Amino acid sequence: MEQNQMQNSMRYPNTNANMKKPPKKKKAILWIVIAVLVVAVGVGILLIANKNSTSKQEENAEDIVSVVEDEIAEIKGNPLFRYGLIPVVQDGKYGYMNVQGELVVPYHYDYVLPMNSGIGKVMLNQKISYINSNGEEMIPLCFHDRKDEFSEGYAVVELDEKCGYIDTQGKLVIPMEYDDANSFKEGMASVCVDGKWGFINQQGEMVAEPKYTEVRDFKEGMAAVSLNEQWGFINQKGEEVVPVTYSVVFDFSEGMALVYDSGSKFFVNRTGETVITLAQEYEFAVDFQEGMAPVGYTPDKDRPFHYKIGFINQKGEEIVPPIYDAVEPYSEGYAVVELDGKYGFINKQGEVVIPLIYEYASGFSEGAAIVELDGKVGLV
Repeated sequence: MEQNQMQNSMRYPNTNANMKKPPKKKKAILWIVIAVLVVAVGVGILLIANKNSTSKQEENAEDIVSVVEDEIAEIKGNPLFRYGLIPVVQDGKYGYMNVQGELVVPYHYDYVLPMNSGIGKVMLNQKISYINSNGEEMIPLCFHDRKDEFSEGYAVVELDEKCGYIDTQGKLVIPMEYDDANSFKEGMASVCVDGKWGFINQQGEMVAEPKYTEVRDFKEGMAAVSLNEQWGFINQKGEEVVPVTYSVVFDFSEGMALVYDSGSKFFVNRTGETVITLAQEYEFAVDFQEGMAPVGYTPDKDRPFHYKIGFINQKGEEIVPPIYDAVEPYSEGYAVVELDGKYGFINKQGEVVIPLIYEYASGFSEGAAIVELDGKVGLV
């Protein structure tokens, strides 16, 4: 899906391609600020190996306890434990352990995923099923593996090259009649019939007939759709409220979507009306966040990807002139900006409120941001 790839590739790399990653050697402070991310990296699926395996299940469980007993207190707060079970592996087979270190689901599966809304995805012999928080298989172990997880109470399942949907009780609630299907978003899911895409609601009713070559998920009640290499938007009634006439469209954000047409770039609202026309000197723009959208141009045409970037407001007014080498979207009223390799923060008036002196800076989250100065990491 070329347009989808453009959506992903242009979303923020144009505005933060030069942003540095957090310094790895400062893990202690990063843990405090972004504990969930550290946990996800460290235990995306927790691997606990038992080198002294035995043949008895009870002894295996006791061995697991002995391996992890020092860590139990620490990882009880791990979000992967929020439904009482966490994946474990031994001798290439996976199961689930509870917070007491007891093996609830034996080492049986070829692969398992962390619990999501009380449901865990398991795989055996290239077939998948789902288990509940009691470790019970909810559906037969017969479906083909897919990337999809439960979303809004439904999961896509595939069998014999046809797709349908199950609910959180494992019941097939939408029949296996689609060539392909995607997860529900905002109560709608895209489905493919004979190579064309449309949308169904959670009752399995076809809301938008399958006639599009490409579609994207609903966001803010609107979904981008493509026909004959042109793009537009439909609403949740399946109505084409933004004509399918644009060469490029970006998803709706804060009530507006960025579209390209015949070399012009502008924002449209949910009725397709143009609300902001970008000045010709702006070569790109990005979605609005907190009422501000990054815009930029290339001052040196011999260096096509070296932008100068600023911000406009929802009236299209340039609030922050395009002088920065890189920016991140506004978060909690402030945006990270970078100039000549130094990072700082500006407010929504474009004023520098934290000077550009840092080697690294993250966006604000819950009133704090990570910064690095002279090789040391701290919070501002």
